[in-house]
Amino acid sequence: MNEQSEIHIEGRGAVDAKPDGMSLLIKVSSLSHDYPEALSGLNQKVAATNTALLEAGVKALAVTKAYVITEQWSNQYDEAKKKFLGHKATQALEVTIPLDRELLGLVMKGLALSNAKPSVSVDFVVRDMNAVMLLARQRAVEQAKATAQDLAESAGLQLGGVKLMTYKSQSYLRNSSLEVNLDSNIDYCLDLTPDVNPDVVQAGETVSMIWFASPSIA
Repeated sequence: MNEQSEIHIEGRGAVDAKPDGMSLLIKVSSLSHDYPEALSGLNQKVAATNTALLEAGVKALAVTKAYVITEQWSNQYDEAKKKFLGHKATQALEVTIPLDRELLGLVMKGLALSNAKPSVSVDFVVRDMNAVMLLARQRAVEQAKATAQDLAESAGLQLGGVKLMTYKSQSYLRNSSLEVNLDSNIDYCLDLTPDVNPDVVQAGETVSMIWFASPSIA
């Protein structure tokens, strides 16, 4: 009678990928005592942002990531001194562009000279993370299989088929971001665009596998 054993293995795979894109988070706000005017002002700034992106040569469409309207007060918690400052409407737009210093300079200059006067944060990203995650997953499975094979041979067993397999993913950026506040009347110069060398994006996969194993046939 052939008795089957089980070998439980966790394999890990990691891939370091050089960023090839920049994710721009662009925030614009409008403040007014009049609620409709705050909304109208915000819409004008969003339109100015989209125009600046288009004129800079950005082909991707900026999408809305957040939309918030709040009341602004001075001395909010002092009933005797507090004063209503107005309604503040804020929208956060996100767009991903190629990792191109010249294009980034054109975008920053266009936004700085526009009426939007936004704040911009830049994260360096890999535009096709699916391919990176696939490679990490393959490496995790290869590691798990190699470890299971080693254990089986050490125990005098023959590795069989897979009974169960699960996995989990994670990806993160290592210290690579840039923040610029364009809420001023500066004459933004292309030559002042930061010369950046972003760190790699690391993608990781963990695979849990259960293998069947049976006594080796002499």
